[in-house]
Amino acid sequence: ILETVRCDDETLRACEALVEKGYVLALDDFIYEPAYDPLLRLASIVKFDVLGRSGSELRAQIERVRPFGVRCLAERVETAAMRAECAALGFDLHSSSTRALSGAISAGVKTAGRCTQPLARQSSRRSTAG
Repeated sequence: ILETVRCDDETLRACEALVEKGYVLALDDFIYEPAYDPLLRLASIVKFDVLGRSGSELRAQIERVRPFGVRCLAERVETAAMRAECAALGFDLHSSSTRALSGAISAGVKTAGRCTQPLARQSSRRSTAG
């Protein structure tokens, strides 16, 4: 779900229907606001653009969304040092446009690649938030 999408009743109903059909929702370029809590309860992945953001800012954002049971994806990870920092901050996944990093799995951070098959629903994920 793009960052430009508002969390209104129509969006929420559409997302609930998709999740019921087994789709996995990801929130793109996310910056936490309490108004998005209903979407966080439905999402499986939250993507954060890490370029130009401080470690403390990213850590605070991760801490805000963790109670919802989501996986955190660091987007635009361009160097091995950035990948290591993202792992240390607590990201579960990372994506990169840099070919050298695209296939790497290091420091417990898995690379998110393009999927042609639907992702399996994370049935063990339980939201403890709100």
